[in-house]
Amino acid sequence: MSTLDQRYFGRDITCASLHTVYSFLTCRLVHSIPFSAREKLMCYRAGCAREYSAAGPEDPPADAFAAHLFRFWDEVLATSPGPGWLAHPAVAEFTQITLHAMEGVLCTLEGYVILPTHVHVLYSQDLALRSGPTPLHVADALKTPVAHFATRVLDLRGPFWQDSDYHRILRSHQELRSVQRYIRRDPVRAGLVSHPDQWLWSWERK
Repeated sequence: MSTLDQRYFGRDITCASLHTVYSFLTCRLVHSIPFSAREKLMCYRAGCAREYSAAGPEDPPADAFAAHLFRFWDEVLATSPGPGWLAHPAVAEFTQITLHAMEGVLCTLEGYVILPTHVHVLYSQDLALRSGPTPLHVADALKTPVAHFATRVLDLRGPFWQDSDYHRILRSHQELRSVQRYIRRDPVRAGLVSHPDQWLWSWERK
């Protein structure tokens, strides 16, 4: 899928009523997913899948199931050992600068939080630009310059980011509000601050 038109149109959504698509992106550092975390997710997913398979038609759709798994996954990883390179003030500041440089070029930035091991980004794109940038372009525009900067500043060797990213298209206002709250409170859940406003490396559109 190389264009917005290919990615979003023809899906199970009422495209004629859409003007803006909101997306949730998570990029993680390499080696930030230990084997123990994978085991926890597999066990949790198996339990959820059994419940989901027995669910009736009135139960939440597959997107809600995926979002539920993501929340569990993210909470496990927030307390897992791993490189915390994004906690370095110079790297965190450069990541902020890189994110804001996307504004009006690749997307409209709606909010983000930079944690020691990962970055959550909420952004929107105008569907009138049907051949516009895809989530892969947005992720690359963030990851490539940050990796070059961080490896130089921290004198690192080898890859900086994990290859695969998490990306989800938000299909309702309820999902959008839920992700906004999730991003805002992530530093608190990770035990880094006691209130979201205390975290320096986050931003949300007012």
